[in-house]
This record gives sequence, C-alpha cells and structure tokens, in this order.
Amino acid sequence: MGYGRRKYGRLNKDTKPVVDPYSIPTYVCGHCGNVKSTANPFVELTGLQAGQLFVHTKICGDCSKLLQDWVKK
Repeated sequence: MGYGRRKYGRLNKDTKPVVDPYSIPTYVCGHCGNVKSTANPFVELTGLQAGQLFVHTKICGDCSKLLQDWVKK
C-alpha cells in the first residue's frame, strides 16, 4: 500500500443505519399474549382494591376495543 491510501476502502454514506430490533420498546398484551410495539396504540389497565394495586397490565388496541364492546353490553 502506498502513502495516503485508505486501508478499508471508501465509506458509503448513502446507506441508512440498521435499526436493532431489540432496541424497539415492546410489551406483551395481557389478553392475547402477543408482543407488540409501544408505537402501536395500547391501553394500560390498573385496578385498586382496598388501596392496593392488584392489576397492572397493558393490552393492545384491538383487545381494548373488544373490552369496550364487552363493557357496553
């Protein structure tokens, strides 16, 4: 190799960085059990009984619609 030449070649700056799938925040739906991204709509359910927390879970948007329909009946 001569003086001034790059060892690893030219850097391609046009490519987009690869997103690590483990860096995306996720949760497990308490109803259907599927892993969902927090970018999708979700509802947090919290239940109190005698001042103590007994239910705290997240459910996805589809399951929350099912829950709303069930409560309306």
